[in-house]
Amino acid sequence: MQKDSGPPVPLQWIGFDYAALVASGGIIGYAKARSVRSLAAGILLSGLAGLGAYQLPQDPRNIWVFLMISGTLVGIMGMRFHRSGWIMPATLIAGTSLLMVAKLRIKLDTERLQPPRPVEKLPQPTLKFKCDSALEVLLCGITMTT
Repeated sequence: MQKDSGPPVPLQWIGFDYAALVASGGIIGYAKARSVRSLAAGILLSGLAGLGAYQLPQDPRNIWVFLMISGTLVGIMGMRFHRSGWIMPATLIAGTSLLMVAKLRIKLDTERLQPPRPVEKLPQPTLKFKCDSALEVLLCGITMTT
């Protein structure tokens, strides 16, 4: 028998974890090499990644900020790995960013393949007057029914 693994983790929480990883990379870069540039880039890019993850529940198709940050980090950290040959931290961030780009790409493709949800029609309210003449309507009031 298969065990139920529970509900899948929403992409938003994976995005927040990814943003925390990027921020910790900038903080570790500052702590090891006193690189203010690494700290600033880590904080800025993690903030933008967090913003992209925050936007996902509001509109699931609004993945562009998150996708651009992940793609940028794939390029930057991939070039750093190619130049230096060091596995850490460039490969960790580049690999994680590449996984995020792949996950967002899959999400974008599955969103396109799903049919649009039908729009639910709401009942139109009708005005019902309690009185007969126009003057009585002003004095008596109007009630709304659906």
